[in-house]
Amino acid sequence: MDEGKILKFTELSDPQHHGNEMYGGRDHAALNFIRQRETAMEKARVIEKQMEPKHTDAHITEAEVSPDVIESNKHYESGALKREMVNSYYNHPMVLADFEEGRAISLPPGHSRGPALIIGSGPSLDKAHDLIRGWKGGLFCSTSQCVTMAGLDKKNFFILNVDVKTETGEYMPLWLWEDRNCFSVTHPCVDPATIQCWNWKKLYFRIMVQQMKFYSEVLPLAYPMIKTQLYVYGCNASALISCAALMGYNPLFLVGCDFSYPGNQDRFRALVPEKKDGIVTWSQ
Repeated sequence: MDEGKILKFTELSDPQHHGNEMYGGRDHAALNFIRQRETAMEKARVIEKQMEPKHTDAHITEAEVSPDVIESNKHYESGALKREMVNSYYNHPMVLADFEEGRAISLPPGHSRGPALIIGSGPSLDKAHDLIRGWKGGLFCSTSQCVTMAGLDKKNFFILNVDVKTETGEYMPLWLWEDRNCFSVTHPCVDPATIQCWNWKKLYFRIMVQQMKFYSEVLPLAYPMIKTQLYVYGCNASALISCAALMGYNPLFLVGCDFSYPGNQDRFRALVPEKKDGIVTWSQ
């Protein structure tokens, strides 16, 4: 790169290491802290692992398994909750900026918006390319499939960013999203880099976890501009269904939401773009 040349943020291959001009410097402290956070959390995990009691493996049948909310919450508190609490602090200035500057609104309820596709990462997605290319209704996918949807020439669709472990690489390359009118559907507890890198429209919601005061009491106080809350856990497909149903899409058709491991294939084969001399080509 020539000295003094300034690239647009959407042209950068590694945006979490560069300031996003639309935040006016409010993102630098957040992203620097998050990089330091990973080292501290890894040390904490090592200490916790050393303190865990020894146990033996046991084999049980599906019939013997019953849901246990309290035990599930304890497991959640030891992992994702800690990360989401930290993220919610450092995302605050960026989320405020998104609302103040008109890039974001609270995920809006709606009705009578017609049918929509719910996209999953199952191997059957590979056989649905023609269906998706010709689809005229709504479309909801997660970050895992968003680049592939762009490769199928889709526009005006919704991309769910809900998992606290999602990284910016799932959106790459960022130039794909120029003039595509896609929405990032996300919440204030995701990794700050994923909020910082998305230059386009956003729909925010607050996640709700049963019997956890951080989600039921703290987040509503910290983010009063976000009116919508959703129970999202289980898998991305269930969260996508919740978003689409809330927004008024009906009926919903699941595409690639299989978990059956057919043909020894566990996931779809993603489409990968390459731009050369201004021409974009796609491969699997």
